[in-house]
Amino acid sequence: MGRCSAAPSAPRQTWGSAEFGARLFIAEVPATWVGLGLGLSGVIGLAIRSRPLLALTGLAFLTVAAFNVLYAIGDIFVFYIPAYLIWILWAALGLVAISTLLSGAVGQRQPRAQAAAALLPCVLALALPVGSLVQHYARLDRSRDNQARATWQTILAEPIPQDAILVSNDRDEMVPLWYLQYVEGTRPDLTGLFPLIQPAPDWSDVGQVILSALQSDRPVLLIKSMPGLETRFQIADTGSLERVTGPAVQNQPQTPVDLDFAGAVRLTGYDLSPAQLHPGDEVEVTLYWQPLQQLRADYTTFVHLVDAAGVVIGASDHRPGGVYYPTSLWRTGDVLRDSHTFTLTTDLSRPPYTIETGLYTNEPELQHLGRPERLEVPTGNQPAG
Repeated sequence: MGRCSAAPSAPRQTWGSAEFGARLFIAEVPATWVGLGLGLSGVIGLAIRSRPLLALTGLAFLTVAAFNVLYAIGDIFVFYIPAYLIWILWAALGLVAISTLLSGAVGQRQPRAQAAAALLPCVLALALPVGSLVQHYARLDRSRDNQARATWQTILAEPIPQDAILVSNDRDEMVPLWYLQYVEGTRPDLTGLFPLIQPAPDWSDVGQVILSALQSDRPVLLIKSMPGLETRFQIADTGSLERVTGPAVQNQPQTPVDLDFAGAVRLTGYDLSPAQLHPGDEVEVTLYWQPLQQLRADYTTFVHLVDAAGVVIGASDHRPGGVYYPTSLWRTGDVLRDSHTFTLTTDLSRPPYTIETGLYTNEPELQHLGRPERLEVPTGNQPAG
């Protein structure tokens, strides 16, 4: 859902987040292996001299790391900053330990060597951040990064209606509009919304944000294409923006049915086109789903068109709603439009034809929601005899 929300990580995702965090940490530590070595020296020094301080800083470091591994959001890298600061503290203690060891090894009878031993950690302490600055400055310099302004200049150049509501699934994409409005006075009539802009169920995801916006009777536009939202909403292209005009389902299905899948979701009907099937045709089957309860997984739906012998002559499997409005975000009682498009085989064999359909998830293994159902293809869609 973007950067504004997070869900508990699955084991595979957790391992991936841990690997990402480790690579990020190694890349950010000054001088990498030197910085890592100094930090470990500081940890060893605390283990010898001050275990309570090691427990305090170590617990803080591990807590930050564990939280970041489980809290999988797009800009998680900034949440590692407290861990970097703790490691830098340990590296400083490592420098102190090294300085103490060198001074003790040289002895008081060699004042020049003792002064050099005391100066070396200071030089190293200065060289590490300077070296890190030189190494990463070009990558981190954002003084000429005007991508956000250019993006919004393109958006605002569109003929956006007065008092329109602009919607994104990503907070970071919308905040530049606020800068243009409040700092530069550009288009103050517009309202920018995104998920979790308020801590309430009506703002929990992009679908709920759009529903709330539509209730205002103001024009509602998406600032980018979000494939899958057409499952819930009617969306019309208006240049580089898309306008939400209302719910996706406004008419009854061509063929009403009433099929229950494990008490979780109901199939209320389907549409089938073209009017008559021919070999090699592109066929569209639109299913109309109505959740009976909150779905706990992002299901895949399937449509298999089979002949009288059970041979598949056309098929489609996909996740309705895509990544922006998957089944786990569907709301009880809503009617969702799920369109499948596929091409028929060149040999349609013999009728009558039926449609096999259902829902399944393959995480961690393939499991159907309820059992697949068969739908009769209306007589008018059967090939001419």
